[in-house]
Amino acid sequence: MFAIHTIILSPAHVTQAEELAAFCYALERLQNPLLPDVRPPGLAAYAAEQRGVVALSGETMLGFMCWEKPRDSFFGNCRGSWTPVHAHGAVVDNRAAVYDYLYQHMANLHVAERIMTHAVTLYAHDLVASGMFFQNGFGMRCIDAIRSTEPIDAEECEGIIFRQAEAGDAAAIADMNNALIDHLNESPIFMAYYYTFTPGDIAKGISDGKYRYTLATRDQKPIAYLRMQESGETFVADHASMWNISGAFTIADERGRGVSTALLDWTLALLRAEGYALCGVDSESFNPTARRFWGKHFTSYTYSLVRRIDERILALQ
Repeated sequence: MFAIHTIILSPAHVTQAEELAAFCYALERLQNPLLPDVRPPGLAAYAAEQRGVVALSGETMLGFMCWEKPRDSFFGNCRGSWTPVHAHGAVVDNRAAVYDYLYQHMANLHVAERIMTHAVTLYAHDLVASGMFFQNGFGMRCIDAIRSTEPIDAEECEGIIFRQAEAGDAAAIADMNNALIDHLNESPIFMAYYYTFTPGDIAKGISDGKYRYTLATRDQKPIAYLRMQESGETFVADHASMWNISGAFTIADERGRGVSTALLDWTLALLRAEGYALCGVDSESFNPTARRFWGKHFTSYTYSLVRRIDERILALQ
């Protein structure tokens, strides 16, 4: 076991850290070949603002860990920070120990600044890193997943017509979206959403080009929707070959009939016809309905983990 010491990330470390980040993404691509051949984003901004730590053995970089600017009310009433998937990495040898040292240093800095909620996104197949973070008190919260736009070959749904949403569908989509919020506030999810959507909100999202909706309709009435957007939660989701699903709902009376799967299949065909090769989705891991559905059709490539520090420790600092 070699000696490890940690220091603050500086501009002198950026090139090595970026190479290590690219290496870690390459490892995940070996497990999930659907992931596009793209280089992770640069890290200079983290170094310039000293939002990162580095693990070294002598002058050799073993790993690094950066974080976004802290936010208040992060997953609740705590101040928190997030480490994106491209903003950390470690060598293969003694990987768990390297991440242990990195997180210990980062957590110490965070608690000193009253940052009590810590989130990190990891590659799904990096079992060494995820095991270390679980041992350090983290739990899973979110999943990013990917699939090709090739057909699912869903069963035909009699009497169902699929189409893209129009301006006149805004009220129906808003009703379904608010029903989804009710679901996300229930056990075991407990997301604590306090807002609701108006038809105007939906119409604006469509007209601004922020969102696209595809619908399943019965007797001209929307009974299910998928919401899509170009950007997502990771640099992978921003790739030009990819659109991302960021919301889905089927009304209660239509569940269990294959409507959601058929709507997904129709949506993939739409994307495929437009030249898109990939489709992504992000969802909460503690939403069993979403986890089961997306897990059938997509392959996970990141897991996001969260730890909340007991605020009483501040009185002992």
